[in-house]
Amino acid sequence: MAAKRRPTDDFFPCPHCGADVPAGARFCRQCGASDESGWGEEDRWEADFSGGYAPGDEFDYDEFVRREFPDQAERPAAMSAKAALVTLVVVLVIVSLLLWSLGLW
Repeated sequence: MAAKRRPTDDFFPCPHCGADVPAGARFCRQCGASDESGWGEEDRWEADFSGGYAPGDEFDYDEFVRREFPDQAERPAAMSAKAALVTLVVVLVIVSLLLWSLGLW
């Protein structure tokens, strides 16, 4: 039979997240830090980092969207220039046809 824990008013701040941890606790209920994972200030996740963007790397959101969501990414400026040119030509053709059909040309 497991012994019941008595409530205690003795707490210490978790060195990892700052939450109140009861004295004698095996781990922090807020962040999960423990003697096994380390109560220390160092961030164990950085040591286990295996890929993607490192915390110190500069993150380029536009590049990320183009790579991960190619169908939703904004079109490059060159494509926009092509679209503007095609639109201009279509408008000129329509205006020319209207002027010709009205006999003004």
